[in-house]
Amino acid sequence: MKTQFFGQFLLEKMIITQDQLLQALSIQREISPLLGELAIHLELLDVEQSEYINRLQRQQDDFFGDIAIAESLLTRTQVDELLEEQSKRRPYIGEILVELGFLDNESLAIYLDEHQKHRNISQRHFERIISGSLDPDTIRLVADTFPKIYQRICKGSIALTSVIANAKDMQHKGAFWYQDFIGKFNYRMLMNLPSDHGLHMGRAFMQMPLPDWDELAIDAVKEFLNTFTYHVHHHFSEQETGGLASAVVYCDKLNYELSEQAPCLIFDTGKYACHLIVEVHPR
Repeated sequence: MKTQFFGQFLLEKMIITQDQLLQALSIQREISPLLGELAIHLELLDVEQSEYINRLQRQQDDFFGDIAIAESLLTRTQVDELLEEQSKRRPYIGEILVELGFLDNESLAIYLDEHQKHRNISQRHFERIISGSLDPDTIRLVADTFPKIYQRICKGSIALTSVIANAKDMQHKGAFWYQDFIGKFNYRMLMNLPSDHGLHMGRAFMQMPLPDWDELAIDAVKEFLNTFTYHVHHHFSEQETGGLASAVVYCDKLNYELSEQAPCLIFDTGKYACHLIVEVHPR
């Protein structure tokens, strides 16, 4: 599990500024194409085929390459070659920061070592917090699945940076959605994020310009949450989940009272923070 990106670690340590990090991330995205973009560039897929695979990714929890193979659009050898080429073209954020003159090589080595130790501590913290939950397996699945769905739809990375045992202790700001499920447990998945980030997610999901935070943007974020929660429940059998899920509700956070047992997972893009809250209740 990725608990924190190296760039965010440097930002919190005040080694680099947010502008420096965003500049480095922008360069990294330009140099590191997505697998579909790379397949188009190498003429292994056309644009229509790549978009078709992206649509399937919203319906099933699988990798771009695995779906392409299942649909007979790429061979396993071609996917392996694409992954190798993608890896070659993806520079580490630390290397970019050195190239930009924001770090030197000696400092980079020191901070990389410190970051690895920090990640290990964060992992232990995560396990300690969720161990008190009624359903820690679901929370692990949420923590693992959300970054994958986010990257596929929003074309950017997001990492789990913290977990808080009781979301009632937090100050919630921004837009707020939730969805209920009946399965092995009754539980509610809540998403809380800044409105401008929600608009970004809506634009990416709809694949069309959304100039304002209007009903269309809200509906798009609801569908984003629907897609994400579908992927979570896809991992459980019908007997465990019961297949019962409510519609996604956009609500006023001021009129919602969190339960005592509601751990909050905090994800960060380096610019925005997104909170995912999981309330679990015995049936």
